[in-house]
Amino acid sequence: MTEQASTDSASTEPWRPRLTLLSREDCPLCEEMLLELQLAAAARPGRWELEVLDVDTQQHLRSRYGHKVPALLLGGELVCHGRLDLGELDRELARQQALKGHQTLARGS
Repeated sequence: MTEQASTDSASTEPWRPRLTLLSREDCPLCEEMLLELQLAAAARPGRWELEVLDVDTQQHLRSRYGHKVPALLLGGELVCHGRLDLGELDRELARQQALKGHQTLARGS
């Protein structure tokens, strides 16, 4: 009974995408993008979750994104790098939301 209730409540929670900011120490552009993301998040409360990872702590991230930091990922896919592109982020969030909605509808039918 408890397991079913927790499944039901999880399915009614709004979808919140996870953004990942790939950063590194002593990176002024990384700090700038983080600040811009924090300001954007304040204007869009609850729109996304943000995780910040040091690209130099994981070899596969350093190999793939080491020359692109800061890099912003949504669902593991690159949204932008170097500078925050809020227009592109909003487009990708809308695309992911639409995909999520289609997946939910497909499961419900």
